[in-house]
Amino acid sequence: MEGATFWRASLQQANFLGANLERADLSGANLERANFWGAYLQGARFDYANLQAANFETADLTGAYLNKAKNLEQGQIEEAEGDRTTILPENLQPPKHWQA
Repeated sequence: MEGATFWRASLQQANFLGANLERADLSGANLERANFWGAYLQGARFDYANLQAANFETADLTGAYLNKAKNLEQGQIEEAEGDRTTILPENLQPPKHWQA
């Protein structure tokens, strides 16, 4: 699903376990309780996506655009991988385990 567009899609509780969603556009999607465990999300866009209770455990968020995502909490990104190129909302901090 590399480069796929899910603009404004209703994907509550969707299972993206280990999926390759590199550069996917998930803008405006409802991803409440979606499972991104181990997913490859490098460069993905989450503009205005609802990420309430989404699981990002071991997901690769390197270079992902999360700055306009809704309902994203610190605990969710603490379980993910990323780096300085991952763009987070102003109220969240990069986890200490992310590479500089």
